[in-house]
Amino acid sequence: DAGPPPDGEIPASESPPPTAAPAEPPAPRAGSGVRGKVSDAETKDPLSEVRVIAVGTGQAVRTDLDGAYELSLSPGRYRLRFEEDVYEILVRDDVMVAPAEFAVVDAALTLNTGKLQDEAVIVTRFNVRSAAAQLQARRDATVVKDAISAEEMQRTPDSNAGDSARRVPGVSVVGGRYLVVRGLSGRYTNALLNGVRLPNSDPDEPGVQLDLFPRQMLNSLSVTKTFSPDIPGNFAGGSLQLETRDFPDAFTLEVQLTTNANTESIGQQVLTYDGGSLDFLGLDDGTRGLPSDVPTERVIASARGLSRADVDEVARSFPNRWTRSSTTGIPDIGVSVTAGDTLKLGGHKLGILSNVNYGHNWRQASGTVGKTRVGAGDRVELAEDLKTETGTRQVTWGALSTVTYEASRSDELSFVGMWNHASEDTTRVARGHSDNEGADIVAQRFRLVERNLGVVQLLGDHTDFGLLAGSRLKWQLNGSFTGRDEPDTRDVMLQEENDAFFWRDVPGSGERLYSGLTQWDGGGGFDFAFPVGFVQAKTGALAQYTDRGFTARRFGLAFVGNSADDRFLPLPELFAADNVGTLTRLQELTRSDDSYQANQLLLAGYAMADAKLLEWLRVVGGARIESFGQHVESYSPFPEERKDAIATDRTDTDALPSASLIFGLSEKMFVRAAYGGTVARPEVRELAPFLYQDFVRRRTVQGNPDLLRTYIHNFDLRWEWFFGDTEVVAFSAFYKDFRHPIEQVVQDRQGNVTYDNVDGATNFGGEAEVRVGLGHLHPGLGPFSIGGNVSLIRSSVELSDAQRGTATSAERPLAGQSPYVANLSLGCALPDIGLTSFVYYNVFGKRIEEVGKLGLPDVYQEPFHSLDVSAAWEFATHWKLTVTASNILFSKVELKQGPFTVQRRDPGATFGAKLGWTY
Repeated sequence: DAGPPPDGEIPASESPPPTAAPAEPPAPRAGSGVRGKVSDAETKDPLSEVRVIAVGTGQAVRTDLDGAYELSLSPGRYRLRFEEDVYEILVRDDVMVAPAEFAVVDAALTLNTGKLQDEAVIVTRFNVRSAAAQLQARRDATVVKDAISAEEMQRTPDSNAGDSARRVPGVSVVGGRYLVVRGLSGRYTNALLNGVRLPNSDPDEPGVQLDLFPRQMLNSLSVTKTFSPDIPGNFAGGSLQLETRDFPDAFTLEVQLTTNANTESIGQQVLTYDGGSLDFLGLDDGTRGLPSDVPTERVIASARGLSRADVDEVARSFPNRWTRSSTTGIPDIGVSVTAGDTLKLGGHKLGILSNVNYGHNWRQASGTVGKTRVGAGDRVELAEDLKTETGTRQVTWGALSTVTYEASRSDELSFVGMWNHASEDTTRVARGHSDNEGADIVAQRFRLVERNLGVVQLLGDHTDFGLLAGSRLKWQLNGSFTGRDEPDTRDVMLQEENDAFFWRDVPGSGERLYSGLTQWDGGGGFDFAFPVGFVQAKTGALAQYTDRGFTARRFGLAFVGNSADDRFLPLPELFAADNVGTLTRLQELTRSDDSYQANQLLLAGYAMADAKLLEWLRVVGGARIESFGQHVESYSPFPEERKDAIATDRTDTDALPSASLIFGLSEKMFVRAAYGGTVARPEVRELAPFLYQDFVRRRTVQGNPDLLRTYIHNFDLRWEWFFGDTEVVAFSAFYKDFRHPIEQVVQDRQGNVTYDNVDGATNFGGEAEVRVGLGHLHPGLGPFSIGGNVSLIRSSVELSDAQRGTATSAERPLAGQSPYVANLSLGCALPDIGLTSFVYYNVFGKRIEEVGKLGLPDVYQEPFHSLDVSAAWEFATHWKLTVTASNILFSKVELKQGPFTVQRRDPGATFGAKLGWTY
């Protein structure tokens, strides 16, 4: 900061025009200070993001989207300084602030023509991380959308996009990762990063895993709830759009240190096992890798292949790690460092921003898991009721870098590179009586899952393209890698007899699984908008190719000893290398369909028009054509067995129309009506007949290659009133008609599941939202604000005659749909002392987790009430301390099947602190 000019040397250009009329000030509030509006001296347009400084006090604010500002100051005489990148500095001396009053000081700034040549493009750049900016974008949008800004996310206890998404109206999140919008989850949502489709990195769940995106990396998180031809059409509930952080205007360095303590884990004994030297990074160092002595062909003794001695030698190469241990739960740790700057390159701006982050935590959770069956007289009964203890070590780390080059006032090029890694290392014990096993059992699992996501994007943005005034060309090239590794997952079961335990030699006990998934995506697209008279036309195209490979190998041990008493030996001794061939024998259990290869090609093109037919009527319409080809081939991991490969080859071409009407009832009040046709496609995993063992629920999950894609007709209506920069009231209604929706269904009386289409379904409901400052009610409530939203949703599924014959429930809602979702927040901001605090409440109604068949009831997840608190204190220049508390109601996760609880888990409450330093 160069500081104000000496007294008496204020340039004439910076003096306020003598004829300038004072602007209407913001509503008065308690206290004292200055307030007013800042505008362009020539055009009289309001200027946002102007910095208003009370010189010598350390106090400063920025103007909002209407050019208004308010700065709390103690009574006295002040000097005010108004700064904006391409305007002359304006200084006002002798500003008097009287007790209990706000002085009105308006300002009109004059363009600095010397700076304009290099920096005029900055006039359109404002703080997109603010709540006001996101509300402005929502007001100007052609679609129904809701958003949460980086400014709002920073106030919450949230650590990633999955935590923050549940603050959006009508949105809930399953397992902290998967988006549910208006009761529709997984396949009925998609996710975009900077407008580019994100891949899914989990072979077993549809939907993008949002916990891979740390909050610090994001400018905003928005959910588009109506279809527009310029966005991918594979959604019905909503399209999640993540925007990475933009570069700063000046050098910035941010360091954040975080720690948390979970009531179920801190100071408790957390289950674990002996892993590798890189476990603190969430990486396997090779300890769990498939031994090099294991051949690429099937391990089986035969006359033309391996001998029995060869098989025994392979068995001895596997590490003998079947014993659990424990460690004392310590506080979570997290660190994030962000640095950015704006440089000059060839006389133009080059913006750089980079972030690195790391997080580590231990979690211990107790609970129960049950399994039902259909017994005598077709009565549903509980076959298993086991108590569970689960210890988990979670590690996340990643990096983001963005580079933006402003080649001219109308041309901008950006590069985005990101790598995120997340791992969960789990030790799980379930114990109790099992009627299915006819005994008291102890089941153990040791499992490490590593997930990786790498993204590179090259983005271009050109205004007045090709000398066509008012046109805009945006293009993108993208590539991404997703990986999921599950090395050496081990399952073993013990049975109790006479107060002693012995190894139960049954399927699923003494088994190991090695699996890996890799997926490469690449593509590009463009959007070109241009004026045609009073119509803004837009067209574009997209091509995206995906290649995915998955492979798995399974091994098990069989007991071959002569004495059953040997099964009572401790596992490390029983499974020791010396006992291979005498007490145990290795078996390869890999199935002939345990690997698959898949590729997808999406080709899309669209055209649309946006016309303001009347001062109060805006019409937007168009259509998108999507051709989606998918080839899935399930085969044996062994080349000699691949003659029996199972292939699914299909191409769906869909026309997706869209139309919306936007009625401007006033400058800040709108009614939106929209229709859109969209699709939901089966995931690769759901088509591949790969059999997956679900240890948690003790059942199998298998794909279905005969699945059809779903077509959805979407109707929306919304009234919204933006009566303040960060204030809004909105009411919405929606109706959706599904043809052939896909659901996860129980396929036999043992509770094993697969996927199937039902004939149809409908989904309808309403949403209400309010965000308002309480100063409207009384000046003394000025520091307080309240926000809330509630969604009421109903759905109904249409079953075919064949499905009604096997379905347990003839009438039911869509799987994953909650009848209600609600959020409430109460905030208090005291800028005079640098203190802000917020309370957040979130709840969703019970929803179907699995559809029941053959007499087994539907499985429902019960409502989950979450109450979170956060408070932030800027206690010194550059320093900020935030304290948080999550789930302080100590709510539990519970799944019920009829009257029986089939899963219950206590996540506990988490208390944390974050110390931030910003330069």
